[in-house]
Amino acid sequence: MEENAPTAAELASFFAALVSVAVAVGLLVLGDRSGRQIFVAVVLAVVAALELSWRWLEWPLARAAALYLGAFLLVVWTVLGSLSIGIFLLPAALAALFVAVRGSRGLATETVWALAGLAGSAAVAVTALGLIAT
Repeated sequence: MEENAPTAAELASFFAALVSVAVAVGLLVLGDRSGRQIFVAVVLAVVAALELSWRWLEWPLARAAALYLGAFLLVVWTVLGSLSIGIFLLPAALAALFVAVRGSRGLATETVWALAGLAGSAAVAVTALGLIAT
């Protein structure tokens, strides 16, 4: 195997980012560009940025936080949009969760649980506030 070959986590992360961007673009192109659709597209663009940028974060806690936040934002939108865009986000959410678990290796179990809880809560809070505002 080549030294520079991407890892499974890198491929899964790229896949999650690619699906997130594709769904965001699809929403903007096919939708009516309402405030809510723009909000969802922006959230999905943030998820893509989180999924692509984690490799350059030096601090393991920051890396894990970025990965869990991206994963849980995808999970929230998979559930909320289960009858529309959510079905497309499900594979991306699963890939992002895989990467988050792999990216948190080396951290204490208690830290990972606390981080996952905070990231999940933040994802729900951001989504709720955005939906209320739009």
